[in-house]
Amino acid sequence: MTTKSAVLFALFLAVFATPLQAEEIRYENLKVSTIQSTGPAAQRADIVFVSEGFLADQHREYDAQVRSCLNILWSVSPFKELKDKFNVHVVYVDALRGTGYDSRGKRQIIYPFGSEYSGNTSSVRLTKSDKVRVAAANAPGADYIIVISTLAGRSHAGGMVVLAGDHAALPHEFGHLIGGLGDEYSSRSQLRDRDTHVLPSGRDLHYPNLQVDSKIDTTNSQSIQKTAKWGHFLDLPDADPIVSAYQGGYYRDIGVWRPSYSCIMRSSQGAIFCPVCHEELYKAILQKCRQPFAHEAYHRRFPLKNWKTKMY
Repeated sequence: MTTKSAVLFALFLAVFATPLQAEEIRYENLKVSTIQSTGPAAQRADIVFVSEGFLADQHREYDAQVRSCLNILWSVSPFKELKDKFNVHVVYVDALRGTGYDSRGKRQIIYPFGSEYSGNTSSVRLTKSDKVRVAAANAPGADYIIVISTLAGRSHAGGMVVLAGDHAALPHEFGHLIGGLGDEYSSRSQLRDRDTHVLPSGRDLHYPNLQVDSKIDTTNSQSIQKTAKWGHFLDLPDADPIVSAYQGGYYRDIGVWRPSYSCIMRSSQGAIFCPVCHEELYKAILQKCRQPFAHEAYHRRFPLKNWKTKMY
């Protein structure tokens, strides 16, 4: 073999005999865009959007969905009044195309956080939720994480919000994430919700907007005022019937009570939060921003009469 041939053969081995490195999903050193900055992270509530299922050439589509989410959020009280308490960051985690094909003949998507349907339900769960926090840490602050998944299904909130196509659910899910609020709806169509959320024995539910039968006396307004978690509202002008005790909540028609007839926590398509849930959210946001909550000033700004035309 000539010297020239030997060199060419060596180059051939170097190029073709070395295994190709598979493309990998990145969770660090990601593109981050801050679209709202109102103060230092230590004194603000930082929202971080994280993409799930969007390819590198779909950033514009992802940005449009982020804007849609924010338009919905800022249209709902108390978020619209407290908009200046939030910083908003957008993190781009690029999905990859798989080698297989779906039922429509399109290349499968490799979801960075493992989006899949939970059991036989339409609820979308993330099998790699730990990676979400790694990705969110690319942002300057990450108090509240919103994952926008391209896998269409039922949105939910645990330690983070997972939006799966229904952006209108964001205020409801933030009720869980920020305010620690419980679901007020009766889940006859989702019996699994009731089965997986049993009532506690001998104690109350920990949610500020829900109370079990044995812990509340609904005989009259005086007994409700004394025993309900939200009893202080019944001292306020125009309380009845806006705030009282209404049966149904925590995926049940009976056995659990809620403070108002209607609320976003009863229906994610509802227009407003009831007064009790509204106050809980307002307090939680101020607490995150290390600002005090002034009870009297709050109720002067948000008198119960404001809810009359909106709820009844």
